[in-house]
Amino acid sequence: MEKENKLTEGTSEIEEPIEVPLFQVPECYVYLIPPRKSAASYRADEWNVNKWAWEGTLKVLSKGEECIIKLEDKETGELYARAFLRDGEPHPVEAVIDSSRYFVLRIEENIGGRLRHAFIGIGFRERPEAYDFQAALHDHQKYLAFLPHLTCSILPFSLHSVLFLIDVCLPFLFGPDCDVAEFSL
Repeated sequence: MEKENKLTEGTSEIEEPIEVPLFQVPECYVYLIPPRKSAASYRADEWNVNKWAWEGTLKVLSKGEECIIKLEDKETGELYARAFLRDGEPHPVEAVIDSSRYFVLRIEENIGGRLRHAFIGIGFRERPEAYDFQAALHDHQKYLAFLPHLTCSILPFSLHSVLFLIDVCLPFLFGPDCDVAEFSL
């Protein structure tokens, strides 16, 4: 009981990290893809790219140290599938070798207390959308790499402010070949 009082008096509750949108595209296509037969990379020409299984919105959200890729219905916002990019785990996105607009996504769902996963194909109508999707994932990975170098003085700033610092300010001040890991802010 005494511990509870000390926690409520001196500190605030531990807050859930907020979701920061990194990328959103209103038109993303999902494909049911054949299982991989060998260690070779996936190829979009093995899918019928003109016949997708689902169409909706794709969002990339940063939530603390986790990056969430959500596929949601355009009209209702209902979750169709999601994938997680976590530090120390395999990357959930794999580019196909024959196109820059298609990817294989490792989606996850907790069913009955067991974590299940499946592989689906995703595609974008335009190449710039696919590039921006990859850039958002890369930005989150840069944020994770830079996180250990942050001190309390910079933590109140948003993820976008930190990424601006990494991408623009440090290279501008110290040259394009500066190593961000050398800096302790």
